[in-house]
Amino acid sequence: MKRIVGFLVCAFLAPGLCRAENEVKIGAMLCLTGVCAPTGTASLRGAELAVSELNAKNGILGRKVLLRVQDTREVEVASGAMTAFNNLALEPGVAVFIGPTWSNGGMSLVPVFRKRPELIAISPSLGVADFNEGSPNLFNLWPHDDISTRGLATVAMHKGWKRAAIVSAQDSWATTQAQAFAEEFKKLGGEIVITIEPLPGASDLRTEIFKVVEAKPDVVLFTLWPHMKLAAKELRQLKYAGGLMAVQMDKVGLATTNGALEGTVFAQFPESDPSFVQRFVQKYGESPALSADTSYDTVMLVARAAESAGTLAPDQLKAAMSKAEFQGASGWISLDAVRAIKRKPEFFVVRGETFARLDGEVGSNEK
Repeated sequence: MKRIVGFLVCAFLAPGLCRAENEVKIGAMLCLTGVCAPTGTASLRGAELAVSELNAKNGILGRKVLLRVQDTREVEVASGAMTAFNNLALEPGVAVFIGPTWSNGGMSLVPVFRKRPELIAISPSLGVADFNEGSPNLFNLWPHDDISTRGLATVAMHKGWKRAAIVSAQDSWATTQAQAFAEEFKKLGGEIVITIEPLPGASDLRTEIFKVVEAKPDVVLFTLWPHMKLAAKELRQLKYAGGLMAVQMDKVGLATTNGALEGTVFAQFPESDPSFVQRFVQKYGESPALSADTSYDTVMLVARAAESAGTLAPDQLKAAMSKAEFQGASGWISLDAVRAIKRKPEFFVVRGETFARLDGEVGSNEK
């Protein structure tokens, strides 16, 4: 009798509510517009692939997984991440969020999540400690980039580069990387001869790069991918012959630079699992860009934690996520005490449209 009554209530009085009880909704607040769109789009695709694979089996706890998506437009609109969050939070059943994409969007939401302990957010691409350390319900599956950035300073000194220029941006993540490199480089005896910080959406860096060349650096460090492509081309046109370094590198985007980044030394965390790459290419017809694998792992982290805890209740889910360990698309998944992924950086150099590993922890010799 109870089942019949329940069916009638679902069928005639509250069909939307009953459907929601049989679904797991994950809110994706990702940058899909502007200079951060390549990263946000890669994250979205990685999450979509994970959701499709989960639903092809048993979903999460036997419930179908639905991805609800909002564009944060993090660079174009200052309040974009907040708007995306508010839109998703209004939908019944959305308690777990993927994103935001960049640190400016992520940091704007830290106070919100601090006041909403029943919600959980996991960023697949936000590499600053202040995000996940800002609240117990915030997680970071992208490693803290300042660790690898400090490593680049050591690499530079081993290569004999003692005068560095930094091409950064008016962006909290880019600024954090610039500061980390500068602190470590100066501590090792190097000199920062110039730092430029144009707006993240700047499309013309000719004036700034001319100043960089005039400063006569031994090496130029790029902290933001969109600027890197522009700046490298300008440096080549001005016949700059010194070293190039980058906090991140993307194989997909590398092909669009026409060789301007040849010889660039950069830090990278483990490459995507080949099986994940194959499945991604099969679904989308192209290789995964930065953060596709970590976004895939973000969804799988939620799924594994929910299955382990036997519930999606926030407290139990957070505890299970913190303890989870598994081999993911982006490498071994294991979180530290402040809910950040544990990863050790590796160092590479651009050779054509591929990467060559630098031998040794500080990259003193190329293979």
